[in-house]
Amino acid sequence: MPLETLVIDVGSTRLKGAVFQSTGTLGEVCSVDSPLQAGVVQAADVMEAVVSLMLRCCDSHVPAAIAITGATRTHVLTDAKGDALDAVVKLDDARGAGFEGRIREAYGAHGGVGMGAFQPLARAMDWQARRPDLFAGACWQLELKDWLNLQLTGVVATDPVCMARMVPPGASLSAIAGRLGLRPALFADPLPTASVVGRVRPQADTRLARLQGVPVIMCGFDAWCATFGMGCVADGQTYNVSGTTEVFGAFRPGFCDIKGVSCLQWTPELYHLGGPCQTGLGTLAWFGRTFLNDSSPQSVMACAAQAGADVPLCLPFVSGERMPFWQPDLAAQFLEVRGHHGLPEFARALLDGLMVFQRYLLSLLAPHAQCLHLSGGALPLDGWAQLKADAFGLPVNASAVDEPGLTGAAMSALTALGEFPDLAHAQAALATSGIVTLPEPVATRRLLDVEQRLLPHLMKLATP
Repeated sequence: MPLETLVIDVGSTRLKGAVFQSTGTLGEVCSVDSPLQAGVVQAADVMEAVVSLMLRCCDSHVPAAIAITGATRTHVLTDAKGDALDAVVKLDDARGAGFEGRIREAYGAHGGVGMGAFQPLARAMDWQARRPDLFAGACWQLELKDWLNLQLTGVVATDPVCMARMVPPGASLSAIAGRLGLRPALFADPLPTASVVGRVRPQADTRLARLQGVPVIMCGFDAWCATFGMGCVADGQTYNVSGTTEVFGAFRPGFCDIKGVSCLQWTPELYHLGGPCQTGLGTLAWFGRTFLNDSSPQSVMACAAQAGADVPLCLPFVSGERMPFWQPDLAAQFLEVRGHHGLPEFARALLDGLMVFQRYLLSLLAPHAQCLHLSGGALPLDGWAQLKADAFGLPVNASAVDEPGLTGAAMSALTALGEFPDLAHAQAALATSGIVTLPEPVATRRLLDVEQRLLPHLMKLATP
């Protein structure tokens, strides 16, 4: 009998769950709006949604294991019992921006990447400044996925990559936290990925009685899982998880120091060069909602298709930007605007700006890339894979796995259960190649012309 694992993905837009069989079959995906869409999010509401989804996915049977992934840089502050003391700080919350200078000083020679508003230490310092009485009684600051594991098992832990994002090579969390007046014990210790965190305990939720004793597996955050689900964790591979926001990454065998870009040990053999950026479908949704009375990305793309040959330039940073600028207050700009430009030209400029910025990112991460693996919520959009292929001038391999994040989480679970000797073998067995889209040379040349005009403006942001 094939083993069945229950996998949950707590995304910023959708909350998804499914049962995955060791044969590689993903069962029906249950999906609801994510509680993280609310303006103010209570951790207990997220737990309620997760429990409800778990029960829907495991209607009448008991899985061999449970694995929860989800959006990173989403934090919960807890007391000693694990109860949340405050609302969830979501991934786009920039209130920690004012502490960047102090954090850079504390890191010293180890500082650089991701030291701004979204960094866990910045979040802790913001809590300490905003809610000193509450913070004084806090026991842990946890990633949301790790807090959910705590609720299920009673065990406080995180994955090695989340820890590595806070403690770069050669640095000491104890020393850095001490310089900032923070307790190192506030942050969870790492457990190896594809290992057992603990088992579902009776105190988790009375509705989960049937699942008591089921092992809960440590897997990584959503982008980490998705890279395995896409089958691109190998030396020289590049990928893009495209959705409300964007994640870009490339794999190499050794550490590489590039300004504004995170380099983390992803597996024992490979380093991951890359990170998240704010500019994605959310940017298109802003334009559609504001100017077209239709927030669907497809409406913006249809509008852009009507543009004339002469279009403005656009720096598309309506929500600030993370990699590689790490400036939460960065603003969008339209440049070279002329009187004959209308909505189609502005829509075209926005799309061009997104693609030129992403070309710039890929040039930092993998200047010699041969192919781009593509997945994410944007994948079903008609023409999106072609837009990416044209922008990068590269073949784009659209993931054949419908839910790479869930599939990658299942790989961790099955490896922990002994079905595979390691994640590399799990990836080789369960990830499948998708449809390849080739670039159209005419479209690529047009975007190169736009790049020549826009790149000087973009480079000014890289050297503030």
